[in-house]
Amino acid sequence: APVAPIRSAEPARVIHRTDLPDTPDNRDVVAFCERYRHALEARDAGALIELASPRYLEDGGTADPADDVDHASLADYLRKLFGDVEQIRYELRYRRVRVERDRIVVEVIHSATYVIGGKPRRTVSDNELVLEGHESSYRFLSGM
Repeated sequence: APVAPIRSAEPARVIHRTDLPDTPDNRDVVAFCERYRHALEARDAGALIELASPRYLEDGGTADPADDVDHASLADYLRKLFGDVEQIRYELRYRRVRVERDRIVVEVIHSATYVIGGKPRRTVSDNELVLEGHESSYRFLSGM
């Protein structure tokens, strides 16, 4: 009998400009996170607060509770941040999405270019955007 030709596996489709498999769930997560990215660039504190869960808590990566930002203090934090920043260009490179119990963890590399006091600055780092399901969308638990 003739031997069937070996077919090379097609490369998995990924969402454009991400490392994520192109699935409906991943597209929804990216669309939600892009709303966040656009609101941050627009310095729209109201839109960012709406994207945050009432359970939002950012511990600043330290054990010191003095630098924590929760939902109640988020507006003040954003007002101060946006009061100092003249321009923001914010990019996210989506690396991986994983589900941990009732949370969705979005691993990203974020690149921020911004101007403070007329001086341009740039940061690039790894980050995790932690989301929870909310109605037919998501809300941030941390990582904003």
